[in-house]
Amino acid sequence: MSELYGEPFATLQPAPSPRERLLGFGGLRSSQRVALRLDQVDAALTQLKASIDAGGLAPPTTAAIRAVYTGADGDGVPAAARRAIYDVHVAIFSTLTAASADLGRAYGLGRALSDTCHVPDDRGAFCELWEHFRLETVRGWLTDGATQFPAHSAKGVLDSLSRWEAWTANALGVLPDEDAWSPKHAPVKALKAELRRQGQLWRGLLSGEKNASDALTADTYVEAAGSLVRRSTEVVWPFVLRWSPLLLGTAAVVVGLVFAIAAVLPHGASQLVAIIGTVAAALGITWRTVGSSARGVATMLEGPLWQSELDLAVGRAITFLPAAPVVEPRADLLLGTPRYLRELEELGGSTGAAVTADALVAKLDHSLWSRLRRRSSKDEVVYWLAWATPAGYLKRVEDGYRITDEGRRLARLPQRRPDTVRAELAVGQAEA
Repeated sequence: MSELYGEPFATLQPAPSPRERLLGFGGLRSSQRVALRLDQVDAALTQLKASIDAGGLAPPTTAAIRAVYTGADGDGVPAAARRAIYDVHVAIFSTLTAASADLGRAYGLGRALSDTCHVPDDRGAFCELWEHFRLETVRGWLTDGATQFPAHSAKGVLDSLSRWEAWTANALGVLPDEDAWSPKHAPVKALKAELRRQGQLWRGLLSGEKNASDALTADTYVEAAGSLVRRSTEVVWPFVLRWSPLLLGTAAVVVGLVFAIAAVLPHGASQLVAIIGTVAAALGITWRTVGSSARGVATMLEGPLWQSELDLAVGRAITFLPAAPVVEPRADLLLGTPRYLRELEELGGSTGAAVTADALVAKLDHSLWSRLRRRSSKDEVVYWLAWATPAGYLKRVEDGYRITDEGRRLARLPQRRPDTVRAELAVGQAEA
C-alpha cells in the first residue's frame, strides 16, 4: 500500500504488445506495476480473511482504487486516486487492528519501515524519517512482536535499523545540503537505491519470505562463535569474583593447616593428604562442587547467549550501508553506549562540564575495559558522538559535549544490546 501510494499515477490499461525478450518487474509500465500491487493487496487480504471473519468484520477490498485508476485520465497523481488509496489504507489498518492487535501492529510496522526506506526529494523530510524518537516507535513494535515473527528476524532488523540510524546521523554532515539535495544528485541517488534494497531485505525477513539463517555464512558463524566466547567470559567473571573470596579464604586455611599438620606429623604423606581432604570437605569446598556450579551456569547461559549472538550476526549480515560518504566502524561500536556515557559523565564531573572528543578518547584508552579489548579510535568515537547527540543522550555545546538526563539514565543500565537498553529506558520513562 505504501508503494502504491507513492507510485506515479497511470490509468490501468491492457498490457502492451510482446517484446523480443520477457520483461522483469523493472521493465513493467507504471500501469502494470499498479495492477500488480493491487493484486498483491487483494491476495494478502484473502490470506487474512479467516482472521477478519473470526472478528465478524467485512474484509476490505481494492475495488474503490481500481475504479479510479480505470476511469481517470490525466498526468501526475490525481487527488481522487490518492484519496482512494488513503481510504482503503485506513480501512485495512482499522479492520486488521480490530480483528487482532498483532495484525494491526504488523501492518503499521510494514508501513513505517516502508516510509523509513523512502528517500524524499526534501532533505528536511528525510531527516524527519530518521529522527531518533520516531525510530523508537518502530523499534517498540519490533520488540513487542519479536515472538510473532520468524526466528532472529525481528532482532536482526532491530540491529540493522540501529546501524542505519548511526550511519545516517554521520552521513547528514557530508550529504548535500537543502539547496543541493536532489534525487539526481549522485550520493542521494545511491542512498535511494541502497535504502530500497535494505527495505526489501527487512520485509523479506519479517514476512518469512527469507529465512534469517540463509543470510549467514561460515565466516559469520565463526565470528559469532568468537563473540560468544568473549561474552561468556564477561558473564562468568562476576560468578568467579563472587566465589573468589571464599575460595581464597579456604585455600589460605587449608595451606595453614597443611603447614601446621606437617610440622607435627613425624612421617606419612598419605596421612597428610587424607587430613587435607577431610578439612576441605568439611568446609564444603571441593573441585567437584565448584565445577558443577560453573557447568550449571554455562549450560543455562549457552542457549540464550548463542541465540543472541545469532540475532546480532543476522543484523550484520543483512545490513548494506553505502560505501560513501561515511564508512561504518566496527560492528559492535554502538554496544558500548552505556560505557561511553559513564566515561563521559565521569569526565564532566559534578558540574557537568563539556567534554571534547579528544578527552573521551584519552579516557577510553586508559580504561581497564579498553586494555582488555580493542581500543576505539578517535574516528569511531566521533562517529558514536554524531549518533548519540540527535538520539538525545548528549547535548552539543561550543567546546564539546554534555550528557543529558536521558544519557544519565542510560548510563546506569548494564552493558547490553542497544535495543534492550532502549526498551528498558522506554519502560522507565513510561513509569515516570
